[in-house]
Amino acid sequence: VSGSLNLSAPPPKLNYSWGETTFTESRVLLWVDDSYVVNDSGSFNDVYKMDYFTYNVSGGYVVKEDRVIYTDANFTSRINVTTSGNSTISINIDVFRVNLDYDNKIDFYWFAAKNSTLEYEYYLTKRVEEYEYYEETHRRIESEFEKFNLTTWETMGTWNETSDVYEEINVTHTKKEEWYPFFDHMYYTSEFIMPLILTVQIFKTQRNDRMAWANLFFNFLIYEDEDQNGILSVGI
Repeated sequence: VSGSLNLSAPPPKLNYSWGETTFTESRVLLWVDDSYVVNDSGSFNDVYKMDYFTYNVSGGYVVKEDRVIYTDANFTSRINVTTSGNSTISINIDVFRVNLDYDNKIDFYWFAAKNSTLEYEYYLTKRVEEYEYYEETHRRIESEFEKFNLTTWETMGTWNETSDVYEEINVTHTKKEEWYPFFDHMYYTSEFIMPLILTVQIFKTQRNDRMAWANLFFNFLIYEDEDQNGILSVGI
């Protein structure tokens, strides 16, 4: 008996299913007396103006001084912020899901969002301590003087003076403040409906590695083509 037997592989099987599902995700952040400190130091320059009047009643005159003061100083600052509270964000998305697998080798998934809800809430308390210190290292004063007669207020004379002081300055400033705990609370909720389509493909390579890719389609308009012409008609 002679002959041959030809065997062919069965055709691949295509499985299809669909349904509705909900994706839920939430994140919670907690701060329990979390603190950070900011230290800073350096030097700065400042310029400011001051006016002085010196009266001499017995002499019958008054002297006005317009003073411009230039200062150089070194500073040190420290800020300590302590935070406590929580933050919660939750999102729920209702979607249509379509499953398609090709001979158990390639899987396709399509997700189309129906509607979604988003909730966000945080409640924080903060306590701030601030310390500042500076010391002047140089002061330059430029003054313009004008002398007036107390009776007639006529000008009796004008002159200028300048002084520079480097080593004899003993001007320091210290500031320490504590801001008592202040509270910040916000609650936000939103519901939205939008065409949002996600395509996912999952497959295995020849080395049996599982691979996947996804593509998101958004800004789509989904409408019923009542005129069967592929054109979206908007009436008033």
